[in-house]
Amino acid sequence: MSETLGDLAPYFFQTGYVVREVDVAEEWFQRVMGVPSFFRMENVAFGEGCSYRGRPADAVAHLSIGYLGETQIELIESVRGPSIYTEFLERKGPGLHHLAFAVPDFGASVAALREAGRGASRLSKAKRRAAAKRVRDAIESLPEAHRVVLILRDIEGVDTAETAKLLSVKPNLVKVRLHRARQALRNLLEPHLRESLS
Repeated sequence: MSETLGDLAPYFFQTGYVVREVDVAEEWFQRVMGVPSFFRMENVAFGEGCSYRGRPADAVAHLSIGYLGETQIELIESVRGPSIYTEFLERKGPGLHHLAFAVPDFGASVAALREAGRGASRLSKAKRRAAAKRVRDAIESLPEAHRVVLILRDIEGVDTAETAKLLSVKPNLVKVRLHRARQALRNLLEPHLRESLS
């Protein structure tokens, strides 16, 4: 199966913005864009298990997650330390930093995109919205304790120790909750994935 960017569209779920002040950005997205609310995680450390330009990372950021329709909105304010976010802010100023896709097999998707060139085919807005809504609804349906761990570990890339510290729980509990959240998400999304691949 050849996956182009269009083929990956059903897995689109997030737009990420680098901002100077997360509270100001939250207020703007709520007032102007109609995002109803945000879930903020302050002083998230990107250290153990993370790298920046080939070296161990040592950076801290405030992260905030909200939804605009079916699309997850991530706001990122760098607090300290060099990172891809400080680099982006210095070179381009605040703005759209990334689009995120939850693909079933990252390595296979990268290989297919390389093989296909840039893979520029597009799916309709309706299909993108439907896919984003499926992912959002599945994540939102998880119990809060599992949902928060999933967001921190799999979406934000926060390591187990830091996640445990942020949530004031033991690292083993983080691992258990993450396993259960991933399993539940897989069970919720697998029927849709099978449909799209058939």
